[in-house]
Amino acid sequence: MLFSKQLMDEQSQGKPYRSIFTTNNFHLFRAGIYARLAGLDSQGIGAKTAFYYWPNAMIREYVAIVVMERKRHMKVVGTILAISILFVIISYLIT
Repeated sequence: MLFSKQLMDEQSQGKPYRSIFTTNNFHLFRAGIYARLAGLDSQGIGAKTAFYYWPNAMIREYVAIVVMERKRHMKVVGTILAISILFVIISYLIT
């Protein structure tokens, strides 16, 4: 996406432009995230994915998105874990 943005910036010579990208339909959400991070005003078009491949593809995309945002997920999960441990300690001290 970054390389494509550089090429489009050179071609547009400072004029505003919009772009379209195409990928598999299961990958469209993450590709849109990458386009936004690259600073592109883009819309995505998804190609069909074979039915038998869909479960595997969705699991891969889920893991990829979690890994992409791992710092935020670690903060949220860490906070929930810390609050849970605090509640356990408080309940232990009360009883």
